[in-house]
Amino acid sequence: MVKPVLRTVLFFAALSVGYILLDLVLNFLSDNTGEINVIHIGSAVIVVMISYLLLSRAVEARRRSEATLRQARDELEIRVQERTAELEQANQLLEKEITERQQAEQKRDQSEQALRISEEKFAGVFHASPDAIGVIRLADNALLDMNEAFTELFGYGYEETIGKKWTELNLFPFGDEPTKIAHVFNVGGELADYELDLLTHSGDRISTLLSLASITINGEACILAVAHDITQRKRSEEALQEVQAELALDIQKRSALEERQRLARELHDSVSQALYSISLGTHTALTWFDTDREKVLEALNYVLTLAQAGLTEMRALIFELRPESLEMEGLVTALTKQTADLQARYGIEVDLSLCDEPDTSLAVKEVLSRIAQEAFQNAVKHARSTHLDVRLKQDAGDLWLEVCDNGVGFDTLAVFPGHLGLRSMQERARSVGGELEIASALGCGTEINAHIPLDESVNAKVAV
Repeated sequence: MVKPVLRTVLFFAALSVGYILLDLVLNFLSDNTGEINVIHIGSAVIVVMISYLLLSRAVEARRRSEATLRQARDELEIRVQERTAELEQANQLLEKEITERQQAEQKRDQSEQALRISEEKFAGVFHASPDAIGVIRLADNALLDMNEAFTELFGYGYEETIGKKWTELNLFPFGDEPTKIAHVFNVGGELADYELDLLTHSGDRISTLLSLASITINGEACILAVAHDITQRKRSEEALQEVQAELALDIQKRSALEERQRLARELHDSVSQALYSISLGTHTALTWFDTDREKVLEALNYVLTLAQAGLTEMRALIFELRPESLEMEGLVTALTKQTADLQARYGIEVDLSLCDEPDTSLAVKEVLSRIAQEAFQNAVKHARSTHLDVRLKQDAGDLWLEVCDNGVGFDTLAVFPGHLGLRSMQERARSVGGELEIASALGCGTEINAHIPLDESVNAKVAV
């Protein structure tokens, strides 16, 4: 601010001095003395004032112009800043849009690549799968594609099958099977491992596990059908069932043979010996009939005793041969009679603890009765026992039979050729879905524990 004022003062001073010098020069040239007088000073002042006024107006106009220019420049700077901000914002939006487009394109490329990989994998699995696979268009039930396993399994050529409705193929041995499959698929939305018998092109019957799934191909709703061939497995299962049936029949025959042999031994050891002794006693009575009545009475009493024992033996054997008596009288009564017979025939002490009559099938009762008989016979003949603990209990839907003796015991890992009683007991327990455990050691007695689950589906089996 000081510099412009100083410049102005110097300018007017220089202008005044110049005017005076000019006036002096003019006077001198016009033969005047060239001295400075009042006129010269007044005219110089007037010139200076006029110049000042003109210069002030010019300076004021210039100042106004500069102020206007500054205002215009400020407004322009503001507009430039605003425009720059708008451009920067637009640039940021553009960069963001470009980034989003690049990301979208990248994701699309990744999706397309993943789709290509998925399609390649699907195609690889589709063609390399050992299961028969077919693609069916849902709109018209037409076959769109199939793999090589399909043509090999069903015997239909690719060209003669593509485009045909799958219902036109002679695959189903029963007319209403497609309706059943469609109903199951529509209700559940899927079908997995549906066991189904199908026909090949040559009319052969095969067993399959059919699975259906909904897929979309090129915007069309389709069904992916997969058929797994289980014909060999079914045949193996049927062969196994036949072998099991034959094995069960052999076991039944062997058990029957063992039972007959046991009864034959029983008849020989008890009834036959009793009849022979009765014959000897009767002969003795006849011999002493005329000479010694006391010996005759003694012989007859001996005969009566033998006859009563033989009758008891026969009743026990008849009870074993007639399972209908077990059905009428029950398992508890059967075990009670068996233990009473042991006490009468062999003098063995029996500690009996039986629950109420179990509500189960006759097959289970007969199995437990046979197991008890075999355990009693082993305790008498092999273990040489003098005491038995017999317990029948029902716990949480299961039935338990326990027979413990105080005999000599045996090694459970040893093999006893010709003695199939223990194996027969285990097979009987397994025939009704049960288990049999045998615990024994030399000199420590034997414990037999039969566990039978009271399941109707299991108990319905026929005991061997």
